[in-house]
Amino acid sequence: MDAIPADQGNKTIPEIMDHLALCSYKANRGYGCTHEQLLSIGLGNDAMKQRYENFKTQSNGNTVN
Repeated sequence: MDAIPADQGNKTIPEIMDHLALCSYKANRGYGCTHEQLLSIGLGNDAMKQRYENFKTQSNGNTVN
């Protein structure tokens, strides 16, 4: 599959879509939605929850409850 130039290097369409989905997941969690609420509307999965928790841990040095 062809890659598209992006600010973080060349990305494939699935990589771009994955990044956008994670950004949406992070934003909604930041607005107060729980993982379960996001699952109920079809956004995210257990792997995305883990990526979000890893991001929060790296950003804050704390764990997410």
